[in-house]
Amino acid sequence: MKTWLIAALGVVLLLPVMSYAQSAVKPLTPTECTAFGIGCVETGPGGGLLDLILRIVNILLSLVALAAAIMIIYAGVKYILSAGNEEQATEAKHIIMYAVIGLLVIALSAALVNFVIIAIQRGVAV
Repeated sequence: MKTWLIAALGVVLLLPVMSYAQSAVKPLTPTECTAFGIGCVETGPGGGLLDLILRIVNILLSLVALAAAIMIIYAGVKYILSAGNEEQATEAKHIIMYAVIGLLVIALSAALVNFVIIAIQRGVAV
């Protein structure tokens, strides 16, 4: 028990350091994008309407994914606390199944929205 507590405390204390490590990555320049074969999307200083739509959709999808993750945790606790009651255990399993399906739908819709908006920004026919 003591080992798990120390490990959890270490993760909590190191988590901010790990998140700051992500901000050190600099965006690719257009020359680097071409060199790597990546089609970078150049936006203006304000970003434009499509960038705003993309950000709003991604934020909403992230919030819905967070809700699905919370539902998985809730169902897991419900499953553990069912104490052999088959009805509650079955209900918890259904919640977990539907939450995982929801996460898959969220991931696919995020990929589709990002693909379509980036294709529109590049001027590619979708």
